[in-house]
Amino acid sequence: MAREEMTPLTREEMTPLERMTAFRRGQPVDHFPIILDMGARLAPAAGVSLPDYYGSLEGMVQTELWLFKRFRQDSVSISTGLRGMAEAMGAQIAYPADGISLVAQPALVCADDIQELEEIDPWQGGKLPLYLEALQILREKIGDQVEVAGHLAGPFSVALALVGSQRFLDWMQNQAAAAHRVLQIITKNNENYIKALGQLGFKAGLCEPAASLSFISYTQFQEFVYPYLQANMASCQKYLGCPPSLHVCGRSKLLWEDLAAAGCGVLHLGNREDLAEAKVLVGDRCSLMGNVAPVDTLLKGTPADVTGAVKACLQKAYDTPCGYILSAGCEIPLGTPLANIEAFFQAGRRFGSWPIQPEVWE
Repeated sequence: MAREEMTPLTREEMTPLERMTAFRRGQPVDHFPIILDMGARLAPAAGVSLPDYYGSLEGMVQTELWLFKRFRQDSVSISTGLRGMAEAMGAQIAYPADGISLVAQPALVCADDIQELEEIDPWQGGKLPLYLEALQILREKIGDQVEVAGHLAGPFSVALALVGSQRFLDWMQNQAAAAHRVLQIITKNNENYIKALGQLGFKAGLCEPAASLSFISYTQFQEFVYPYLQANMASCQKYLGCPPSLHVCGRSKLLWEDLAAAGCGVLHLGNREDLAEAKVLVGDRCSLMGNVAPVDTLLKGTPADVTGAVKACLQKAYDTPCGYILSAGCEIPLGTPLANIEAFFQAGRRFGSWPIQPEVWE
């Protein structure tokens, strides 16, 4: 939806919920929406250990409430992460005390193991019920102030965790039928989870970082990613009544036309891509989101560096026809200084307020 002509509004005149509701309708907002994927990476700052965030209802809820109180971001989400669906389907996931979750043992060793895979009930499989319950608690506590949404990994990224990255890439090359069968089952399980989100009244976002052309070829994307990702996007439209946001890491420019055509509502770009180019190519069909560098700027930079990067993103994307959401190019790394995150939100509110004044970005 093209944006309406913006009229001046007082800075922070709107609640995050009011802001995102207006944004989705193409209506005036007080400042550009600001969203960071923080979650587990900032759990320690909220007094929650990483294993507790990943594995306990209380840890997830406490962290997300603390983050919202501290930063008042424009959307709060609980994600299955890149491994939650794979864990529900049988992969063994490790939760170290000082790092993010990782695959300890894939569920599939050979193609014959595929017959052991089952359709997952999202109210019973792995930690999926935990995520759904956390979403409901958060909505009860802060849903009158901010949008609460469920996020999940796309089929291809789940497959890499379920089978193992190198093994699945080998299957794509030498056992394509097996690779497709795995993706079909994952796509159905993702659909079941999306349907559960819809039954509870939540919106959704998809994350397909491994679809990056930094990792696979465009030909592989067309065969092993696009059909299944498109199916999950269609499920979002069917069960949630709106298109999902989508994040792809690394190089993705050649995919933008496909992703917009597939029904992406918000295209969240990695920091290797140019928001100005995306605005020209697909900004009239989907909103754009991104893309301050999470490592070089947010983790390793200074507050001044962060402010400069925010202004650069605003300068490139402020006039995107379908709208722009300020964010990082990916999730926030562990150890990111709180001062840099504070600078990110402060700069977004100061320099992204309407009426827009491009001269302040110079």
